[in-house]
Amino acid sequence: MKNNYWKHKTAEIEKGANIGKGTKIWHHCQIKKGAVIGNDCTVGHNCFIAEGAVIGNNVKIQSNTDIWDKVVLQDYVFVGPSAVFTNDKNPRSKYPKGRQMDSNFGERGGYNRGKCHNCLRCCCWQMGNGRSRGGYKERCD
Repeated sequence: MKNNYWKHKTAEIEKGANIGKGTKIWHHCQIKKGAVIGNDCTVGHNCFIAEGAVIGNNVKIQSNTDIWDKVVLQDYVFVGPSAVFTNDKNPRSKYPKGRQMDSNFGERGGYNRGKCHNCLRCCCWQMGNGRSRGGYKERCD
C-alpha cells in the first residue's frame, strides 16, 4: 500500500503511526507508533513525535522540535524551531516522583515563535487566535 504522505529517506516512522495525506516529514525525524499527524502538515528536520501525540491538519513544525505524549496541537498551529513540548509538570533526573503527567495543548491557528528554545520543559502551552502564550510555569492551572 502506497503512503499518501512524503518522507525523507532518513526519517524513521514506526509501524502504527497515523500520518495524514499530503504531510511532509523531513531529514532525521522520528515518529513513534501511536502518534497522529493530520493532513498537509510539515515536520521539519530532526523532529521527534512521541506515541500519544496528536497533531491536527495544516500544522507546521520547524526543525529540532520535540513533541511528547499527551501533547495536542490543533489545526493550523505553527511551531517555531527547537521548541520542546512536554507533559511533565515537575521533571526530575534522579529522585522518584511518581507520574505527574499533564496534557499540553495548542489551539487552532496558534503559534509558537520559538520562545522555548532549548528549554528544559514547557508545560501548559495554550496557543490560539493569533496570540502566543506559554513557557515555564511552576503550577499548571
